[in-house]
Amino acid sequence: MIYAGTVTSLASLAVSVASAFIAKSALVQAKLAVEEQKRSVQEQKLANEQAHTDWAQRKWFELYFKVEQACNALEKYQVKYLRVNPATMSAQQESDANDVAVLFREAGAMALVFPKNDAVDKLLETAKFPNLFEMVQPRRLKAISEALEMLRQKALVNRRVLEILTD
Repeated sequence: MIYAGTVTSLASLAVSVASAFIAKSALVQAKLAVEEQKRSVQEQKLANEQAHTDWAQRKWFELYFKVEQACNALEKYQVKYLRVNPATMSAQQESDANDVAVLFREAGAMALVFPKNDAVDKLLETAKFPNLFEMVQPRRLKAISEALEMLRQKALVNRRVLEILTD
């Protein structure tokens, strides 16, 4: 004969065992969710780092491209006015000199917001024209070209991008 207390105890035990299995299952599910969340956070971190790296590379390229434009304008100016005395400047020469100076000022303004580094320092040091005589000096273009090369090194396209493009 089964006593009512025994039945109640057995039912209570069965409910406890079932609850334990459900709790263990919930715990396993929670651990899996935590692991999935950790993976997701790690993937997001990597994506953010890559996005920042890509953004920084684009900014270096934009600065490089602006300085390249200014160097090309300076080289054109030098070829055109190398043998002209700056003291007897024509209106066209003055206009051309101003155009070159504006390009270098724009590049300098862009460079000033970059973190302090050798490439930017070299650019800011060499891209000064205290007078028009300096603008036609080949050594000035050479010095600026050296700064440009330093910027080019910073602006190089990430190899990963090139590998994706060639696949």
